[in-house]
Amino acid sequence: MTTEIAQKQLVLRMKSGIEIWIDEDKADKVMSYLQTQKTGFGTIEGRLVNLVEIEGIFSPIDLLELSYRKQGMWKCKYNNWHNKNEDCTCVRPRDNYPDMEITQGSEKSVEELNKLRDQLTKNKII
Repeated sequence: MTTEIAQKQLVLRMKSGIEIWIDEDKADKVMSYLQTQKTGFGTIEGRLVNLVEIEGIFSPIDLLELSYRKQGMWKCKYNNWHNKNEDCTCVRPRDNYPDMEITQGSEKSVEELNKLRDQLTKNKII
C-alpha cells in the first residue's frame, strides 16, 4: 500500500447547482481557458459544459460557508459559526492580546480599567 498526498481540490460550480471537483492544476487550466474563451462548449472532467453556465471556481471552504449561510447561520468576529438568532458568547483568546493597554476614556476610567485588567490577569481569569 502506498501513501500519496492528495492534490488540493477546487470546485467548479455551475449555475444549475452542479459541482465538478477538480485538482488545482486542472482548475488553473480551466481558468486560463475561460479568460480567453468566454462562450461555447468545453470538456471538463469528461463532461461537455456550456462555458457561459459556469458560476465560478471555488474552494471547498467557500462552499461549506455558503451552506452554513443557507441554513441561516452567521459568523462572528472570532470566526465561529452561530445559529440564527443565537448570541455570540465567544471569548477572545488571551494569547492575541497579552499586553493590551487601555488608553481611551477619562483618566480615572483608564486607571480603573487597567487595575481591573491587572487583577484579572493575576487571578488568571484572562
